Order: sequence, then structure tokens, then C-alpha cells
Amino acid sequence: MSDLGTAASKIGDKIVDILDIFDLSFFISGAVGIGALLVTLPDGSSLNPLRTEALSGGASFVLVLGAYVVGLICFAVGRPFRGRLARWSKMSLDHEVFHAALEGQRLDGEASEALRRHFGHDPTETSPAMRTAAYTRMWVHVRSYPELTESFNLLRRYWILTASYDGVATAILLWLIPLFLGRFGDPLSTVTPWFAAVGLICAALFCWHRALVHKHYQIQELVATVAHWLTLVGHHKIPRASAPDPE
Repeated sequence: MSDLGTAASKIGDKIVDILDIFDLSFFISGAVGIGALLVTLPDGSSLNPLRTEALSGGASFVLVLGAYVVGLICFAVGRPFRGRLARWSKMSLDHEVFHAALEGQRLDGEASEALRRHFGHDPTETSPAMRTAAYTRMWVHVRSYPELTESFNLLRRYWILTASYDGVATAILLWLIPLFLGRFGDPLSTVTPWFAAVGLICAALFCWHRALVHKHYQIQELVATVAHWLTLVGHHKIPRASAPDPE
């Protein structure tokens, strides 16, 4: 990797670390969403702190807290909607991506046996619930071994980016409210607001698609990490199954 690529990667890691403090990733979608809500309020409304000459300390605190709450709501709405969007578009579901990633690793021998014994999962398992349970168990595994810290940080980075995109997608759609309430002009008098609405919807869909891509990256990285550990490291640390005592 070039020096420029290395520097960009480090900057990206730092940004994700900052977003992870106090779940600051929710403030991104929260700021976008609360901006739409404030624009929607009437000009003379006393509830809109932006209509005052200067923000008081209390109003600033309310804005910050409101942004966080709106961000949480946007995430809560965006996450399940992204799952429905994946079903509607016939894209691979999370458990299907997990199964395909396991098949792609081609675990066999001791690694396959260790996966079955210690993760309670067989690569041929077809139950979505069992696949999800194995996926959760792998998260526990990765965060339990110090030598997997780098992999855990990468997985956490994918999770934060996925959550950010899920929330921002919902927050973008909130701007449709002031748009069609005429806060930027009469929507019936010109086609411009309709073009803006189409642009907002497309932007939200692109955000949800990017969230889905990062989620799939996360699943594939998790499976690859566990497969690598089982193949190259795990056989030194995981005790083999003892042979049954002869009768």
C-alpha cells in the first residue's frame, strides 16, 4: 500500500474511533434529522431555537440532546427498513452471506471439526436461526482473544459505518417534510421540489445500499478471521476431542 493509502486508512480509523466515543455516529444522522425538523417549524415558533438572536446554554443543550435522540430514532427506523429493502430487492440476506462466506473458506479436517464442536455450527447448516447463533458466537470469540484485537477493531469499524448509513438514510427522508410543506416554496408551482424529492429518495437508497455492503463486508471479515484462527492458530489452543474409552 502506498504512503498516501496508508495515511488515508489511518485517518479513516481515527474518524471511526471518534464516532465510537459515546456513540457519536448517532449525532451525524441526528444533526441531519433535527435540521429538517427545525426548518419545518414556523418562523415565529418559540420552539425553534434557531429563530432567536443567540442560542442560550439551555437551548444548546436541548439541541445536542435532541440530535442524539433523533439519531437513535433514525437508526431504529433505518436498520429494519434496510433489511426489508434487501428482501424486496432480492439481495442476499445476512444469514445467506454468512453461509456463502463459510463455504468459501472451505474448512475441512480439524478446522471443520473445531467449528462444529466449539461454535455449534456445521457448514452445511440450513437453519437461519442456527446460522445467526453461530455468527453471534463468532463475535464473542473475536473479542475474547487479545491477538484478534486488530480484526475486532476492523469489524467494529464496519458496524459503525453500517449504523451511520442506516441512520443517515432515514434522516435524509425527513427533509421531505419541509419540502412538501412549502418551506422552500410552493411545491405545486414548480417541478424543482419534485426533482429535489427524487434526489433525496435516491440519496437515502444509496445510503441503505452502502450500509448493506458494509454489513456484508463485516460478515465476510468475521468468518475469514475465525477460519484463519481455526486453521493456523486454533489447533494449538483448542483441545482435540478425546477418543471414547474402549469398553
